[in-house]
Amino acid sequence: CKKRRYKAAIELIDHMKSKGVDADVCTYNMLIHDLCRNNRSSKGYLLLRKMRKRMINPNEVTYNTLINGFCVEGKVLIGRQLLDEMLSFGLSPNNVTFNALI
Repeated sequence: CKKRRYKAAIELIDHMKSKGVDADVCTYNMLIHDLCRNNRSSKGYLLLRKMRKRMINPNEVTYNTLINGFCVEGKVLIGRQLLDEMLSFGLSPNNVTFNALI
């Protein structure tokens, strides 16, 4: 990801899955963080969806990263929607969450 080879990283996760080894929430969070840091929050959100399909539960870090990423990109409404989604899954927002939305 340091060389912005996101597609290769995501393909590696898919390859791992095909071999019976799934990435964990920390691996997904790292990829989502790098995508958001490079103004690709929409792609990060797609990874969130992929996590859910694979029965990997996103955590507060996942949502905080995406909320911050979308807000930095000026898409505060999407950030707010992610907060609602976060709450609907029983996750608790924290100072990081609210600072991103301010």
